Amino acid sequence: MSDKINFAKGIYPKAIPTKFGTMQKLSIKVQDFMDWLSVQEHPNGYVNLEIKTSKEGKQYVQVDTWRPDANRQQTPQQAPTVDDSSSDLPW
Repeated sequence: MSDKINFAKGIYPKAIPTKFGTMQKLSIKVQDFMDWLSVQEHPNGYVNLEIKTSKEGKQYVQVDTWRPDANRQQTPQQAPTVDDSSSDLPW
C-alpha cells in the first residue's frame, strides 16, 4: 500500500442533510472519469473507491489501495467455549 493518495478524477461527492439523515450524491463528469479509470490498475475488474471528508469538511473520492498480504499466513481461530456449568438458569 502506497502512502500517496490517488484521487479519483471526474467524480464529485456531496453530502446533503435531510430529515432522514445524510444523503450522499455523486456527480460524474463522464469523460474525465472514463479517462482516469482507463489508466487505473484493476486486476479483478474492480476499482474500489472511498468517499472521505477532509479536515476542512470537504468530501473527496480516493482509491482504496488495500490488498491482502499474500505472504501472511492465516491462523485458524478457535470457536469460543461455552461454560455449561451454570445450572441455576430458570429454563
